[in-house]
Amino acid sequence: MGDTKGRILLTALQLFSRDGYEAVSVRNIAEALDMTKGALYRHYKNKRDIFDSIIDRMIEIDAQRAKDYQMPVEQYDELPDSYGNTSWKNIVQYTIEQLKFWTEDNFAVLFRRMLTLEQYRNAEMAELYSQCIVEGPVSYMEAMFRELMKKGILKAENPRQLAVEYYAPLFLLISIFGVAMPVGVMILINMIAGQKQAGAGFTYLDSSFASLIAVGICAAAFMGIPLTIADYRDKKILKHFFTTPCSPMWILGSDMLCAGGTALLSAMSVAFVSVVFLGYEMKGNVLAFMGSWLLTLVSMFSIGLLMASLCRTIKSVNAVTTLVYFPMLFLSGATIPYELFPSGLQKIVNVLPLTQGIKLMKAVSMGMELENIWRIVVLLVGITVICTSISVKVFRWE
Repeated sequence: MGDTKGRILLTALQLFSRDGYEAVSVRNIAEALDMTKGALYRHYKNKRDIFDSIIDRMIEIDAQRAKDYQMPVEQYDELPDSYGNTSWKNIVQYTIEQLKFWTEDNFAVLFRRMLTLEQYRNAEMAELYSQCIVEGPVSYMEAMFRELMKKGILKAENPRQLAVEYYAPLFLLISIFGVAMPVGVMILINMIAGQKQAGAGFTYLDSSFASLIAVGICAAAFMGIPLTIADYRDKKILKHFFTTPCSPMWILGSDMLCAGGTALLSAMSVAFVSVVFLGYEMKGNVLAFMGSWLLTLVSMFSIGLLMASLCRTIKSVNAVTTLVYFPMLFLSGATIPYELFPSGLQKIVNVLPLTQGIKLMKAVSMGMELENIWRIVVLLVGITVICTSISVKVFRWE
């Protein structure tokens, strides 16, 4: 956005997101740009014209991104078949790009901030907020899932509920990220279908409990640990430790403990809200569930430690965490129920370590028998031993 019209839009959006749309005048925008009102009027008729151009730019960016990932651009009523011709790979890639766009692109971040600020005092902004960030994306995914179910690509379920379950983590990652995210998803699922029967003898709340407990593990293991270590290395903090008696095991272990505290807080928050406010009762053995959670946590953390040890720079760790974190989050069963995946996709996602951890926790929490349970336990223990050993061996201070 280096051209004059682009600079005007960006500056106006910065002011709208900080002070609110109504509080900003054309004079304010012109002064911020160090130009006269007359010069500004040569590009835009008035403040409303600037605002409409901001909306048009967001629509243009969104449409182009959809085209880039071969996602439907037309309205569902206009061309419903296009919603069933999208591959699952494109859906996941598009979802990742949407998250990155709304959290990393300066224009999008300012736009979201403006709508969040203005939605409570401006009906038009409230409608835009819903269409761009809440109801619009859910309806888009609902239409797509409906068509994919018609074609047998996804198992026949409630497309609306699946769309909400799919988009809710994305919305909360965009909005608040961190410990509160899985709690928010749990509340949302309960509002939609919490006590409805998802299978023989268990509800959607029962089915979602262990999965959402795993979200905190996923975030801490595949984002928190490697990014923290890489940041220490980039800022030469690890280099200073090199001159002390401190060993790599102490550095990696302390980072693991801090991440473990975050994952534990997330798990406790989900458990507290589920039991106290949503009436959740675990059908399985609580102590056994705690053991399965701890085993899953330690094994996933060992992978995070390996990523931190192998990646030498911030750039490389950002690339690796993106490649690992999002498939783990969206394909392991942590957000979208594993049971809804087609059998072919289930075979693929079975290779994800977190998938096995979630299977173990879910079976224990619901008091169900799990085939090859000891094979999963041995697998997770093996991952822990191998990844931790390699992490310590290849660790570098700078």
